[in-house]
Amino acid sequence: MAIWQCDFYILPSNSDEAVLNLETFDDSIFWHKVSVNKEIFNSVASVLPQVKSWSDSLDIYGSLEDSCLQISFDNNGLVDGALLRINFTSEYKDILKFIISFCVKNDFEILTSDLQKLPLLYSQIDQYIAGSKRKEKFMKLQKTI
Repeated sequence: MAIWQCDFYILPSNSDEAVLNLETFDDSIFWHKVSVNKEIFNSVASVLPQVKSWSDSLDIYGSLEDSCLQISFDNNGLVDGALLRINFTSEYKDILKFIISFCVKNDFEILTSDLQKLPLLYSQIDQYIAGSKRKEKFMKLQKTI
């Protein structure tokens, strides 16, 4: 992850909050309960073009150095994990709005890297990004340059 990116997990809705522990977190547990095929994410290519991955078990939409969505999956194409990275130094509004709409449509939720569930509202997630520790750290580093 780059210092100019804010990370989010995408999980199936109604994930058991009792299991949302940062020390033991494994998003594959939640995905395996619902058996979602990786192809469900194909529409994301309309805002984040799919790029070649270094792994046969990982689909990447967007650029690893910019905003991107990484989908890990098993040998059967079933999703193991979904990680969204937003480059807060770029114009990300359309990307984030699409991802939010996609999550609403598919009954997914968005969690921060600290496993805090966020409302599926652009204003709320944008506000989270604006106040994130990562952005604060990035801005401090920019001032020293």
